[in-house]
Amino acid sequence: MIKNYSRFFIFMLLVLFCSASTLAQSKVKGSKYLEPIKKYLSQSKYKLSESDIQNFYVDSEYLSKKTQITHVFLGQKHQGIEVFNAISSIAIKDNQVFYVGSALVSNVAEKINTVTPSISQVEAINIVASKFNTPQILNPKLLNSEDNTYVYDKSNLFFKDIPVQLVYTNVNGELKLSWDLSLYTLDAQHNWNARVDAVTGEILQSSDYVISCDFGPGEHKHDETHNVLPVKETNTFNLFKTKSTTSVGGAEYNVYELPAESPNTDPRTLVVDPENIVASPFGWHDTDGISGPEFTITRGNNVHAYEDSNGSNSSSGNEPNGGAALSFNFPINLNLAPVNYRAAATVNLFYVSNMMHDIYYNYGFDEAAGNFQENNYGNGGIGGDYAIVEAQDGSGTNNANFSTPADGGNGRMQMFLWTTANPNRDGDLDNNIVAHEYGHGISIRLGGGPNNSSCLSGQEQQGEGWADWVGLVITMKPSDVATTNRSIANYSRNLPQGIRPYYYTTNMAVNPHTYDDIKVESVPHGVGSVWCAMLWDLTWAYIDKYGFDPDVYNGNGGNNKVMQLVLDGLKLQPCGSGFVDSRDALLAADVALTGGQDQCLIWEVFARRGLGVSAIQGTSGSRADGTEAFDMPASSILAEITNDTCGSSAVNLLFANFDANSISQFDYTYTVDGGAPIAGTYSNNIASCSVSPASAFDYGNLTPGTHEIVVTGTNPVSAPKSFIVNVNAIGQNNVVNTFENAGDVLVAYDEIGNGATWERGAAAGMILNGAAANNSTVYATNLDGIHGDQNKFYLLSRCYDLSNLVNATVQFDLGFDIEPDWDILFLEYSTNNGSTWNVLGDATDPDWYNSSRLPNGTDCFNCIGKQWTGDGISPSSHSAGGQNRALHTFSYPLSAFDTSGSAETNMVFRFVYQADEAYADEGAIIDNFVVSGTLSVEDNQFDKLAIFPNPTNGNVTITSGSSLKDAKVNLVDVMGRNLINSANLQRVNNDKITLNISNLSVGTYFLILEDETRRSVKQIVKY
Repeated sequence: MIKNYSRFFIFMLLVLFCSASTLAQSKVKGSKYLEPIKKYLSQSKYKLSESDIQNFYVDSEYLSKKTQITHVFLGQKHQGIEVFNAISSIAIKDNQVFYVGSALVSNVAEKINTVTPSISQVEAINIVASKFNTPQILNPKLLNSEDNTYVYDKSNLFFKDIPVQLVYTNVNGELKLSWDLSLYTLDAQHNWNARVDAVTGEILQSSDYVISCDFGPGEHKHDETHNVLPVKETNTFNLFKTKSTTSVGGAEYNVYELPAESPNTDPRTLVVDPENIVASPFGWHDTDGISGPEFTITRGNNVHAYEDSNGSNSSSGNEPNGGAALSFNFPINLNLAPVNYRAAATVNLFYVSNMMHDIYYNYGFDEAAGNFQENNYGNGGIGGDYAIVEAQDGSGTNNANFSTPADGGNGRMQMFLWTTANPNRDGDLDNNIVAHEYGHGISIRLGGGPNNSSCLSGQEQQGEGWADWVGLVITMKPSDVATTNRSIANYSRNLPQGIRPYYYTTNMAVNPHTYDDIKVESVPHGVGSVWCAMLWDLTWAYIDKYGFDPDVYNGNGGNNKVMQLVLDGLKLQPCGSGFVDSRDALLAADVALTGGQDQCLIWEVFARRGLGVSAIQGTSGSRADGTEAFDMPASSILAEITNDTCGSSAVNLLFANFDANSISQFDYTYTVDGGAPIAGTYSNNIASCSVSPASAFDYGNLTPGTHEIVVTGTNPVSAPKSFIVNVNAIGQNNVVNTFENAGDVLVAYDEIGNGATWERGAAAGMILNGAAANNSTVYATNLDGIHGDQNKFYLLSRCYDLSNLVNATVQFDLGFDIEPDWDILFLEYSTNNGSTWNVLGDATDPDWYNSSRLPNGTDCFNCIGKQWTGDGISPSSHSAGGQNRALHTFSYPLSAFDTSGSAETNMVFRFVYQADEAYADEGAIIDNFVVSGTLSVEDNQFDKLAIFPNPTNGNVTITSGSSLKDAKVNLVDVMGRNLINSANLQRVNNDKITLNISNLSVGTYFLILEDETRRSVKQIVKY
């Protein structure tokens, strides 16, 4: 197979530097997690057909730095046509599927109506144009097409070019072929998105990508001359800690400094270098990643702010200019009409928008997750999409909006004037409104992945709730308490309560919202306010437990913890989420972040407002089909697993009691590999709303290999908890493991949970076949010669004690047919139960590895400088070709680990086969593995040790000048086999032991005597 990586790099450069807006965002071409995800979702509980599983695709994928979770956003197709919004969030932690935020559609092939459209793309465009009273477009120019996606020229009729994609739309369980398209109006007030039935022309679903926040009408409209607020300025207020390291340039901004809400709560402050170095390493006016600003106006890498009083959706070139000193200190007089302080308002808008970027960057809304930046500084994601924010926009009043395209497209915020006072008020000075609008961009990019803009579109979607919450939490002050009445847009609205039905407070007499209220609240604003009420309660529950920390970047308070939790929850929930989906995602985020230490706290908060364990969501497309419930879960079981390679996996169980009362015991059953249930009990008191200490779980003696264990609580009842354990055997020195017998099985696994590529049996490849294996039973990277790809595959040896050997070696037969310089094989060892692994040997060692290659940017990307690759015709061969890669015996000295060196008592080896992204050659076969050496005779620490008579034909007496009370006795033959069970041991007193070896054959044996600090090995001759 030829791999043209030079072409790949050229292609990637084109992707990075070309516009990403003309087509839907590119899907991930390959993911090493796709195959293990398919395997995981093949479980019966997901009810997916084989066709469903084989038609998954990865829409986007990225790693979250805080949790070290890889988020894989998984889509579904049928005959190459995507199912609209069937995007599930799959979380990968420690190379295993950790959580599934499911938007899965089962049996797709049975639910589709057709694969052939009757309505054309242009007909669909004009159907939507007619529906929303936008201009008809008769013969639009097709700019681009790829697969089932088309882009038509906007002409002078629309603000952006028109994307059209053939999809399946889920309508009451039927998947209807449809055209998904968007029309962005010239005034940027609406970006109408709709699915048009590709057979009938009916509009099946529609929404507006421009989220207008419906802040209410203005009650007052007067001449803009009336004095309403005093003018106040200060340079001293600095509660909000913002620095993570040193500043970058001395820029200053006269603004309502966070955590100020608005002119209602605080005066302006001259803030110097408010940027966060982690999020904006070159400041707010950079775009090239080199020290020094590219702009001295209110523009930079994250935000471009300008006034748009004429509603043109573009800058007139009159942005506030801070000059070379970047001093944005412009006057403001709130007694005058807003036209008189446009510069100050634009600076405040620029400041708050950048603060939103920097604050939430530190909680996971970064480049890879799809944030808004011109230059992503090499940190993943698609750049070129800084936020465009328009101050005093003239296209509307008493409102604000935000439009969020997929990653790579600019977010756009429009801030309007408010006619609620005299003079009018400017929303640019209302920090909670600015934060709210930016918050829409956060929730849309995180929920369902950065490639999607339509995942928050159902009746039960909580976008307005997240938008309210992101502003509330960054305008908290240490003087606030849980029952403080908080509101949104109270300055602009000129009402203390702002624009929501109730204040946000934990006092349910003031804010009585519960889950069922969404049935009567408006969509989406009222529905969102119910969700925000729950999040606000959650925020204060965390603060009550962990305290409040004003350092929003480096703090460790409850406010910091809940900010991290909420953003991680957004990433875990599926596309098209509802309240229960989002609650469950928050619970999963807590497990990812803390191991689940706040599960009870989270359940208490949600149960209090009707989202308890028995609450039913129904479909997220309807707000009327859910049922509230106020109950807590009774219990749950957690597991901690430590891989002990020299025996069984060590498992601890933790039992969580969510009940209001303590319990004295926890009964459970467990099954092994689907067998009969076995009863168990944890017999200790567990307090209310607490988790038991870790308790060792004894699952009995299992055969060597990999086993699945499922533990289920019976009293109290809890959901099943499943986990995998690896059981290894103790190896016998000088005994060859031929793999011929069932008891010769080794543990095999891979890096990402896709299963074991190493298989035991008869080699049946075209090259690595029975002839190559001498017709012996072997371990092979798949017996048929077709191994997995884009993964590491491990074959674990048994565990060996080298402490009584001299001249020890490890030896095995190996044949290989490995794609040269792309796939590799090497041998590792561990002496600490698998906590750390080291490569055994080097390419310079004789008769060992045949390659010393390292990656060079062209090939050998997996190479580590010491590996087997190519073919195994001879031990030094490093080329492709040949007919029969016969077994060759390899051996390596272990004197560094036997009695001549560190005298390791638990040494284990593993073969590592690493394959690249595409299968090529057949891999490797291994046979006849042995650790051998000469048994040593040593005397260490046991004072005046005597063994008599020796030689003997019956009893042997052992005496010592010190106590033998705690001494352990082993008797082994020259092959290292333990024979103590064949001997009659009698401990006469603390300094004498007798052995009867009359039943043993004539020969030489070794007596091993040891306790915690001493060890002696003596030779005994039986005649």
